[in-house]
Amino acid sequence: MFAPYESDLHPNHAAASRLCVGVIHFAVLPKAPVERMLHKAEHLLFYTVNYPAPLAVDISD
Repeated sequence: MFAPYESDLHPNHAAASRLCVGVIHFAVLPKAPVERMLHKAEHLLFYTVNYPAPLAVDISD
């Protein structure tokens, strides 16, 4: 899952980040009231929106 950094300057981006973290936690609870099978996310990757990226990978080849 990709999510914006929680410390993003835009309040909606910060809220979306917290929501993604909560969803990942809730998705693996065995007693969660959901109709579908549980799913554990393999990775949670955060990206920047209003800050320079701390790491950049050139994939233009």
